Amino acid sequence: MKDGFMVLPTDISAEVDLLKAKIVNALDNLESFYKKEVKGKAQENVQKMKKKAEEENKKAEEEKKQQEAEKEAEEKNRSEEEHIEGYDKMIIDTSDQVVLDNSKDKGKAIMDSEPPPYVLKMQEDIDSQKVKHEALEVKFDNLAETQKVMATKQDTMDSKLDAIFALLSKKP
Repeated sequence: MKDGFMVLPTDISAEVDLLKAKIVNALDNLESFYKKEVKGKAQENVQKMKKKAEEENKKAEEEKKQQEAEKEAEEKNRSEEEHIEGYDKMIIDTSDQVVLDNSKDKGKAIMDSEPPPYVLKMQEDIDSQKVKHEALEVKFDNLAETQKVMATKQDTMDSKLDAIFALLSKKP
């Protein structure tokens, strides 16, 4: 007896049922709160991962473009070298022809002190090709240097991403 009142087992059952209902309700509220919080964090993490993946794709595309540009530069250099070699061979052939022609007419004609115009034209072409070749070499060196810088930046980004993923995987 409590305070002169009589307590019945049905009263106890009703009080316990009410207490159980309050506890279950509180646990449900706590569960829904944690679900919302975890869902929000999970969505943030997914957005971050999407953003990082997009950045990596952009970097990969840039690197691919850079490699293609390097290939094109190498091909241009190669074709220019072949072109220069062709000019060199043509100059040698023409100089041999001039020597042969001069040896046939030895003593018969006076030789010009100036080379023929086509030889001068070829020499100018060779000089311009050399200048272009040197400019391409400088561009190629700059491209190679830029690629090295990009590689180091990508390595640092990879290590940062690994650290981020490690932190994300540690959190429950």
